[in-house]
Amino acid sequence: MLKTNWDETTNKFDAWWNRQNGLRLIVADVSVKSPSYKDIGDFSDYRMNLKKHKAFFEQKSFHGEVFPDLAPYLGPGSLSTFIGSEPIYSENTIWFSETQNTLDEIKERCEMLVYKSDGGHSSDFAWYKWTIDSAKYYKRMSGNIFRPSMPDLQQNLDILSAVMGPERLLVELMDDPDGVIEVLDKLYMVWEKVFDEITDIIMDDAGYTAYTHYNLLGKGSTSVLQSDISCMLSEDMFKKFEIPYLRKQADRIDNVIYHLDGPGSVRHLDALLEIENINAIQWVPGAGTPGNADESYYDMYDKIIRAGKGLYVFLNPWEIKEFVKVFSNCRLLIRTRAENEEEQLKLVEEYS
Repeated sequence: MLKTNWDETTNKFDAWWNRQNGLRLIVADVSVKSPSYKDIGDFSDYRMNLKKHKAFFEQKSFHGEVFPDLAPYLGPGSLSTFIGSEPIYSENTIWFSETQNTLDEIKERCEMLVYKSDGGHSSDFAWYKWTIDSAKYYKRMSGNIFRPSMPDLQQNLDILSAVMGPERLLVELMDDPDGVIEVLDKLYMVWEKVFDEITDIIMDDAGYTAYTHYNLLGKGSTSVLQSDISCMLSEDMFKKFEIPYLRKQADRIDNVIYHLDGPGSVRHLDALLEIENINAIQWVPGAGTPGNADESYYDMYDKIIRAGKGLYVFLNPWEIKEFVKVFSNCRLLIRTRAENEEEQLKLVEEYS
């Protein structure tokens, strides 16, 4: 067993999701080179991927709240591959191809997946089938080594943006708003179907699930919500086209954080804080801006805390001491990097 404090980690996550003030989770990832892949065929070979990740896990240590997990991962926003996009893998990035499909064609594809696909076992939904098959494989092979986890499916307008391209989607939001809403209604059903199916597969005997990359563990269903395209939307458009679906999703997920990405997304924070079931906010400042520890974000953090939400932040090890001094009475999940097991233990012992 690579991680020896599963019970302690589980109990701390339980208290964190239950909004226990002053509770800190320390996720200090030991810096180890991640597995590499040649192309999408290599990347999507889930049997080989398991072998690579076992070797990867064995080089790491898992003190504190960090834990090993493995998801049927095709990149952020992989739900788009179920309704027309193709994954494009390069050495450092994963993208999804844009299609020329119309709103009606995308809606029809969503309806086919919801009503006619059988657990992904259809030639029309090859990446859906891959996701389900690999989730089952990881669950079967996980043992005491790692947690099978939920992939980064994403949802709503971000998926339409991946499939249609952001420019074409933004034009449709202006020219055919009712048509976009019709597609979003069907796409929500796709998300619900796939999310529930994967949750049932990866849930352990005690009823816990994990979420990939974010190092989240919770009783019941666990996920991250986001809307990267919100940076291109007015507050009114965000409330019309995104908030209703985010609210529905938050209401049916047991443990959920919101990934607030980039300066352009901050204008929507007030609307997001009104969604009670969003448990915490992860602020990602964006490229070329100061990191999470910068004092310029303190007012925003205070607003999030006053709304009863937790904070999920990335900090360098040398930034943690001052940050926890300022934000001592709120819930924090702190992601950081440790050079080795010794530093990981030191960070956990000092700040947990």
